Amino acid sequence: MGIFKQSSANDPRRKAAILNAAFVIALCVITTVVLFLNFEGEDPCADRTNLTVEEVWACDGVTPERRE
Repeated sequence: MGIFKQSSANDPRRKAAILNAAFVIALCVITTVVLFLNFEGEDPCADRTNLTVEEVWACDGVTPERRE
């Protein structure tokens, strides 16, 4: 008595299982791509309350030569 039954490559249950697995993998890939494309990094200059003077100058685009 074997654990696995002998089945042919044309078994409809096997084909359905492969299609279901491919569908789940495709959904995972699509979800990952959509999340990656919609990702927006946090803007460090949006909240200036906890920034140092140098960081505020960097956000404003002030060059080191003009800081004096």
